[in-house]
This record gives sequence, C-alpha cells and structure tokens, in this order.
Amino acid sequence: SGLFEEASEPRLPSVPPIPEVERLKMEKEALGIYVTGHPLRHYEGLAEVATVTIAELARYYEAQSEGRRRIKLVLAGMVEDVARKPTKSGGMMAKFQLADETGAIEVVAFGRAYERVSPRLKEDAPVAVVATVEPDADGESLRVVAEDLYLWEELEGLPKVLELELELDALSEERMLELRSLLDAHPGTAPLRLRVRGPGGRALLLARGVRVDEGVLPELARAGVGARFVPDVEALLAARRDAEGGEEAVPF
Repeated sequence: SGLFEEASEPRLPSVPPIPEVERLKMEKEALGIYVTGHPLRHYEGLAEVATVTIAELARYYEAQSEGRRRIKLVLAGMVEDVARKPTKSGGMMAKFQLADETGAIEVVAFGRAYERVSPRLKEDAPVAVVATVEPDADGESLRVVAEDLYLWEELEGLPKVLELELELDALSEERMLELRSLLDAHPGTAPLRLRVRGPGGRALLLARGVRVDEGVLPELARAGVGARFVPDVEALLAARRDAEGGEEAVPF
C-alpha cells in the first residue's frame, strides 16, 4: 500500500424533490417574484372562475361601468402581504395583495365582509374573491373591495359549468351552428359558458337554456374546441344574494 490510499466518494443522502408549489414559494421569498412558473397553475379551475384577469381589470371596468360607478365581479389568485388593522369605528379591516399570472392588485375588506373573509385570509392561499370595483378617491386607480372570499378547496365542491374557449374571429355562423349541434346531442345538467377572446380582451358569456353532460367533451376536442368543466361561481353568488337579501349579480 502506498502513502495515499484511494478514497471512496461520499454517498449523498437521497432527498425527495421539493414539490413545485413549495419551490415557487421559496423562489418568491428569495427573489420577490416568481421566475420559473406561477403557483396558480397548480390549482385546477381556479383561474377560470375569474371574470377577468388582473391585467384586464381596468379595461373591463371601463367597458362595464357605463351609467354606474360600481360593478361586481370575481377575481382569482394567490393571497400575499396580508395586513389587518382596526378602523376608526372600532371594527377591523384587512388589506392584501391578490396576484394572478398577469399581475397583482390591492384588495380591502371591512365590516361584515371582513368577518367572512378573515378566517380564510392566509398568506399564499389560492382563492376566489367576490368583489366590488369602483374608482379610488384619487380617481386615477381602481378600488377593489372584497365581499366574500373562497378557498380553492371550497370551489372544488361547487357544481360545475362547461366552459368553452373561443376566438372571436373564428365565430362564423357556420361554426356556431356546428357547436350548437354538438351541444344539443349531449343534453345534461351542467350550464354552458363561453370565454371569448378578441382584440379588446376576453368576455364571459352564459349560454342561457343550454345544459350539457360530460359526454360532449370528446366531441368538442375532435372539433378543435377547448373545453373544460370548471366551478360554477354563480352558485356562490346566488347563496350570497340569498343571505343578504338580494345583491346585484356578477356580470358574467
């Protein structure tokens, strides 16, 4: 044997991979932003319940607010930077950032809404927020006031609505007749909603009187139509209106 013996390489411990949602959280804590992805993608159906994305909110408000100062809608995203504090009237209020893949916006909650929202309001929680939107005091930005907040797990228990992804420039009369024929061949219990994208953004349209079953999905796929069943937020809104004596419906 020589002066130096060949050393064996140390055996590294087997470490399970970090779940992507946890890795993204660590990425955000270290860098202040998500770089390699967004956790919202891992909560199936959550983004689809939103009336608009955060990036589209200002344009959507401008289009919908003719003749009224305040509109109601649904936003979806991850909760960030939660802060609670007392109000001058002796109650409590909360402020937090709601972030989706397109941006982030401040949301406030107070009064009875604070009591409903506060138990669910936690950092990094995936949520849908029923909110009213109106111009802020400065008139230069929008103020988002939460009326209620639902965790992703709660949305999973909702009835489902079939949502079709359609491009505005592809909606010829012939195409619409083809779609109607496919849908009529699969009657069921799920409502139908159209998410139509065009140059000015996207719009959500509820197809009244049309209800389908899951058997239509393969037919729509063969026809090249993006379709999926997503939580029906209108069920939550109806429950909130009943609880508070009737409120304005979300403009789907």
